[in-house]
Amino acid sequence: MITLFRKLRYHRLADLKISKYLTYATGEIILVVIGILIALQINNWNEQRKNVTLAKNYLVEIKKDLITDTTTFNTAIHRVHKTISNNKSLLNPEFTGAISVDSILSLLKISYHSTRIYHIDNATYLKLTNTGFVEPVVFNTLFTEINNYYNKEFVAYSEYIEWDEDQSIDIFHPDFLDIYKSIDLPELDSKNENQPNIQSKEKNQVYLRGFINSSSFRNATWANYNRKGFVLDRLLLQKKLATDLIKKIDQEL
Repeated sequence: MITLFRKLRYHRLADLKISKYLTYATGEIILVVIGILIALQINNWNEQRKNVTLAKNYLVEIKKDLITDTTTFNTAIHRVHKTISNNKSLLNPEFTGAISVDSILSLLKISYHSTRIYHIDNATYLKLTNTGFVEPVVFNTLFTEINNYYNKEFVAYSEYIEWDEDQSIDIFHPDFLDIYKSIDLPELDSKNENQPNIQSKEKNQVYLRGFINSSSFRNATWANYNRKGFVLDRLLLQKKLATDLIKKIDQEL
C-alpha cells in the first residue's frame, strides 16, 4: 500500500515537473518570437527611415531640375511671344509699308527660330530610373505624378519641340533664298562696307518690299505664326505642371 502511494506521488511530481517545463519552454518560445518580431519591426523602421531619407534627397534634386525647367520655360515663353508678335507685324502690310527697309531686315533676322534649345532637365529622373527608385514605398502619389511629368508630359512636350524644329524655316538659308529671286541682301545691309550705288539699293528695296508681300513669304510667316501659337500653349502648360510639382514637393519636404 505504501509502495502504491509512493508511486502515485512520484508520478504526480513527474507530471508537475513536465508541466512546469512545458510552461517554461512555452514562455521561452514566446519570448524568442517576440524578440524576433521586435527585431524585424526595428529593421523595418530603419529601412523605412532610409527610404524616406533617400526619397527626400531625390525630391530635393528633382525640385532643382524643375526650377531649371521653369527658368527655361520662362525664357522660351518670352521669346516665342516676341516671335509671334514679330510675325504678326510682318503679316501687316500697313506696318511693313510704314517702316524702313533696315527695320524690315532686323525683323526678318529675329522672327524665325525653332524651340529646339528648350529642353527639360531630366538628369535626376534618369538617375532614378537607372537605380530602380521610380516606384518607392514612400511618397507614392507624388512620385506617380513625377513619373507622369517625365514620361507622358515630357514626351508630349518633346513632340512639340521636334515638330517646331522640323517645320521652322531659316529665312536666310540658301534653300529659302530661292524665293527672294532678284533681291541682293548684302546691298540692303546698312553695315555693308562696300556700299552699292543708290539705284541698285533702291531697286533691292522695292524687291524686298515686294517679297514680304508675296504669297510665298506670307504663307511661310503665317504657318510660323500659328505653329508658334501651339508651341506657346504647350510651354505654358509645361510650366504650370513644373510649378505645381514644385509646390507639392515643398509640401512633402
